[in-house]
Amino acid sequence: MNYEQWSKEYKPKLILEQGNTKNKKEKLNFQKNINDFVKNTIKTKLYSNQQRANNINKYQNIIMKKYKTNKKENLAMLDVRAGNLIGKITTGTKTTVNPSISNIARLYKSKDNSFILIHNHPENYSFSLTDIKSYVKFKSIDTMIVKSPNYTFYLEAPNRNIKIEDLKQKYNKIEKTINKQYKSFNGAEKRDLIISKLSKDMGWIYEKEKN
Repeated sequence: MNYEQWSKEYKPKLILEQGNTKNKKEKLNFQKNINDFVKNTIKTKLYSNQQRANNINKYQNIIMKKYKTNKKENLAMLDVRAGNLIGKITTGTKTTVNPSISNIARLYKSKDNSFILIHNHPENYSFSLTDIKSYVKFKSIDTMIVKSPNYTFYLEAPNRNIKIEDLKQKYNKIEKTINKQYKSFNGAEKRDLIISKLSKDMGWIYEKEKN
């Protein structure tokens, strides 16, 4: 369910209910809760199941603990139903990580939206072009999560009907524009803007949460 659809179906109802609240302070708190809920549509969905929520938190913590020790990227693949670990956590290099060979085979043969992929990035970087290309290639990935020291990034892509080469060109074009317009920004800030713009253009849901 994309953001626009979620807003149309749920937000009007919540605002209508707010009108029945008499206390001004309660109204303000209620509105804040609505805004937070609308902004975090991906996390709301993922955390709607307690077991899945516990597992997502568990493996995010494990991955970051590994990163503090090995200073490399680490990846966990979870099933979307309950968040159980599929296979083993894999460790890559300082700049990249791949699922195990057996998990890559699962990505190829499993039905759409079967898995949650979680991996860490150093220095608060959001999703890379390689991450995005993998997401488009494997429709069996439901949600991607990147954990960094200060932020957690979420990506859900209802529409992935784009060729990899077209995606690459689109990303590079946006990157060129962002680099030109935001010269004073650091690499992580520019990456965040690139993924935000790309997601908006593609109709994807992209969210960033401070840890």
